[in-house]
Amino acid sequence: MLKATLLKSPSVELNGQLLTFPYRRAEALLYYMLVQHSATRQELIALLWESYDDVTGLKNLRNALYTLKKVLGGEFLISPQKSLVIINPDWEYTCDYDRFIQDGDFSAYAGPFLQGFSVKHSFSYEEWLSRTRDKLHEQYLHKISDQAQACLKCGNRKQAICWAEESLREEPLDETMCAFLMNLQRQEKQYVRATQIYQDLKKRLSEELGTEPMEATTVLYYEIMNEWNDTTFPPEHSSSAPVLVGRENIYAQLRAALDSFRLEAARHCSQLLMGDVGSGKGEMIDYLLQSIDLSSFLVIRCACLQSEKLMPLAPWDRVMLPLAELIQRENVSLSEPIRAHLGQVFSVFREGGEAGATRLLRKLDEPLKDSLMMLLEMLTRRHKILLILENLQWMDPDSLSLMDTVMRHLGTGGLMMILTCSGGGSPSLQKSLRCDAADNLLQEHSLLPLTREQTDTLLQNELGKETALQLQSCFYDETGGNFSLLMELTRAFLRNGSTKETLNSLDDILMEYLSGLDENTIHIAELISVFQQDAPCEILLELLNGNEAALSSGLEELLHRHLIEEYRDGSEITYRFFHERIRKLTYDRLNYFQRSPLHLRIAQLFTGNGLPVQSNICRRAARHFHLGGDSVRSLSCRIRALDLESTRSCEPFPCVPCEKIAFVPSKKLQEELLQCEQKLSDLQQSEQGTITLPALENQLILIRGRLLLFHGDFEKGSAVLGTLSATGSEDRNHNVIMIRACYLLASCALYRQSLSLAERYTAAGTRLLQKSGDPVLSAQFQRLRGACFCLRGDYDKSGYYFLEAIEKLEKQLPSTAARIQLAAANSACGRLFRQRQDYANACSCFKKALDTLDGSEKGSWPGAVWVYIHYGRTTFFMEDQLRAQQLFLRGYELSQITGELWGRTAAAAFTSYYQIQDGNFEAAINSLKDAQKSNILQQSPLEGAILCFVSMAIRQYLERTQQHNRELDTLLTFSSASYARQGLRLLSGIPDVAEAQLLSKSLRDGITDQQHFHASELYSKNKHFMTE
Repeated sequence: MLKATLLKSPSVELNGQLLTFPYRRAEALLYYMLVQHSATRQELIALLWESYDDVTGLKNLRNALYTLKKVLGGEFLISPQKSLVIINPDWEYTCDYDRFIQDGDFSAYAGPFLQGFSVKHSFSYEEWLSRTRDKLHEQYLHKISDQAQACLKCGNRKQAICWAEESLREEPLDETMCAFLMNLQRQEKQYVRATQIYQDLKKRLSEELGTEPMEATTVLYYEIMNEWNDTTFPPEHSSSAPVLVGRENIYAQLRAALDSFRLEAARHCSQLLMGDVGSGKGEMIDYLLQSIDLSSFLVIRCACLQSEKLMPLAPWDRVMLPLAELIQRENVSLSEPIRAHLGQVFSVFREGGEAGATRLLRKLDEPLKDSLMMLLEMLTRRHKILLILENLQWMDPDSLSLMDTVMRHLGTGGLMMILTCSGGGSPSLQKSLRCDAADNLLQEHSLLPLTREQTDTLLQNELGKETALQLQSCFYDETGGNFSLLMELTRAFLRNGSTKETLNSLDDILMEYLSGLDENTIHIAELISVFQQDAPCEILLELLNGNEAALSSGLEELLHRHLIEEYRDGSEITYRFFHERIRKLTYDRLNYFQRSPLHLRIAQLFTGNGLPVQSNICRRAARHFHLGGDSVRSLSCRIRALDLESTRSCEPFPCVPCEKIAFVPSKKLQEELLQCEQKLSDLQQSEQGTITLPALENQLILIRGRLLLFHGDFEKGSAVLGTLSATGSEDRNHNVIMIRACYLLASCALYRQSLSLAERYTAAGTRLLQKSGDPVLSAQFQRLRGACFCLRGDYDKSGYYFLEAIEKLEKQLPSTAARIQLAAANSACGRLFRQRQDYANACSCFKKALDTLDGSEKGSWPGAVWVYIHYGRTTFFMEDQLRAQQLFLRGYELSQITGELWGRTAAAAFTSYYQIQDGNFEAAINSLKDAQKSNILQQSPLEGAILCFVSMAIRQYLERTQQHNRELDTLLTFSSASYARQGLRLLSGIPDVAEAQLLSKSLRDGITDQQHFHASELYSKNKHFMTE
């Protein structure tokens, strides 16, 4: 069974499978025959191969017919006569064109005929396509109009409104239908909607045709306005209004601000509505204007246009028109200097043959600004002015500066602004709005997409509870809570009453946005659709081979139609579709042979001459390589991203190339590691001998070893990393992997106070570095050498290496890698000073380390817990208990965020000690349990001794205060003396640990305080047993 769809984006299905055609002219031939049913060969040649001679044209026609036969799996088109081609009468097929034309089923019209389809260099075919499209469109409009009239005659006004709105979506310039719909909305008392229809019509006629609405339509508009003014305003807003669902608090704040402005009850401020396209900003303003009596106000409402974003003061042209009318109506006298300054820029203030500045050359200077301020002050003394400026993201810099000046001079007096903005806007706009908000001149509100619950409420209000229960889930999934799309779907459901047809109509609703676009704009849209995330402007320009004019033109049109949104992150500009469904629909227009080269080209542009240094760019490149069919390079990028993220998240003081690498929990990294290993195994079986695969295997070994060490499994981690040397090679990449493995092993050995292993791995890494020459890595290993000497107790050599590392790193600032390594070196210096009991310099170094990390997302770098612990221990021995408590708690919280074990035992133990002193026994028990669990995993003698020291201190505190807790007793099973002995045993061989002195002192004090017995008292009364 063949199914052909021609009345929207064309598609052909055979037995439920979507067919693709190898070239356009064969596809075009099929569509033409589905419409005409029969045609002569000469007719088809003239239609599709008009620029060829007859012999070549006939040959091309035969090739096209053969191609269709091959694609369709049979002879759908046959030639009963040599010169004639017809559709095979024995072939069963359905076509929406036939249903629309022959059966009169106007629901078959789902969009423009062959929407988005064209054939290059075939003018005859394009002419036929355009003619047919226009004819069908006219027929569809006629049928919709008849349907609207029929519904009105039956008394179904709401259904008539739905059909009239559908008609205007198809033909916005149909003035007769506009008047019809205005009357319907008037009868429904929807005056805001009725007047908005007229204003939209007037704007479109002015922009597209340079004309005004007919007199009858204008008269109707003023009749509606008069009726609206005479109507009593509703007492309070109805919570059932669609735009208020989930936005009740925002509406209340807007209403309160307007009431304050109207009644002069208190100081007011202007309002800003932020939200994506379709979030309901305009509808919120419409409802607000309807719900409050503004008859004494001068309300000015205008939008900034994307086409005018480079035209100075363009929005203020439209603001000046009603101001000039007010001046004329009330005979306000303007001084000549003011009129002259205004007339230089705004034509409405010119008299006679006065010349003004060209629109593109005019600018906002001080005389003009002063004249405008005087004009507005003069008018606001007569009338309050409510100025509504929409789509600030398209406002030019001069208009923005003027808006800020007006807001600061008049924003708390006789003028109030309501502003809307979609997307982020330019940096200057964001800065200006932030400053206004900070100065209490502007209050910002964000219109977020509706939640599932809010979607359900909206549908219940519009369709009833029973219907809403059926539709809520699918409507939310399809729209993502976008207000405008939800309302479109709701109206579509009211028209046809079928859930399936309504959901299908969403594609048609979204495809309407693409209708009428020229070939270049469609091409730009298709390029943007290939990007699952934002499309960078630089890469789009590269895909167009540097054709800035084509890119600018296409983006301009897509932005104007609100199909895409522009985002700025510093100097980078990106674009994305306002709704994911539109992106998918646009992407689906491309066949495999069009998509694949695009994906590969984009992946190559992302990677450049090597793999990116940002993990998110690596992942994007991996996706494009995968969709382009290059599995090996896709996996390479994915492993690179995994390596960067695991370094960032699971390596102490990681040497990362940039800050823009996301922190990822180790559990998620472990899951992806397994996936990559499986993918590599599959590739090794299918791509034997590929040079890249051994290098990828080594990277995965490094990542696996890193994760094992991070989770405290030193034996397995060192065994896994040991396989690198066994399977190694002499290339540079393998050398780098070996250096990083040595750093991991040496660092973890130091955390476990294993001096011999730390020295061994540090020496190995230092030897390998001789081939690299990287100053940051060199400083990293100098720090490790200094740490080894510090653990040995040779503090002079240790200090020399630390200072050498710091000097090298300071020369490499402000790179991210150098900054993090500098924090590690300062922390190591602090520990050295603490062991020398120079507590003042120790605190200074620890503070420097934390301040250095502060420039790089403070607290989220693995290794930082160790800084907090040693800083906390220093302040503890300085008896600054409050500061120590804060540092230990911060270190413990940080270890819970990063998941690292380094320092967690000490942090949790000291936190438990202070929690017990604060009387928070429940939290203290949890902290102590965590400390004991972490100690088992990490097996660090130093941290084990600290745990013993804290356990001893807690036991002594409980005995001294005579407090008892059963759960604490089960955790602290030994006496304080026993904990002291255990701690001292763990610290043997580790020099100058301050806790060791306190443990020894506790033992000595315990012996001194013991009770003394006489010899006669050492026997019991029965003289058979000794007394302990």
